[in-house]
Amino acid sequence: MLPAETIRAVTAAVDTLGRPYVPDAGGGGPVAYSCDGLVSAVYGAAGLTVPGSVAGQLAGLTPVPLADAQPGDKLAVDDAPEDRGRHLQRR
Repeated sequence: MLPAETIRAVTAAVDTLGRPYVPDAGGGGPVAYSCDGLVSAVYGAAGLTVPGSVAGQLAGLTPVPLADAQPGDKLAVDDAPEDRGRHLQRR
């Protein structure tokens, strides 16, 4: 059984399907989302506080090995400099 927070976060993410992407950092919806804004919004819907910027997420979430990935972990797979390559983080 998944934790309730994970179920709420996934449900919130699914509810955003079809909404536009905005490249501006911190675009946290509800009409459109940036990557970091979406992460912050869906975790917020689960009752968890996650910063609304990539820099804040990198500083505020704990890196974990990919082998230890669990539902609800944030996985960034973009090689863009602001994402600093591939990493996995846990709230």
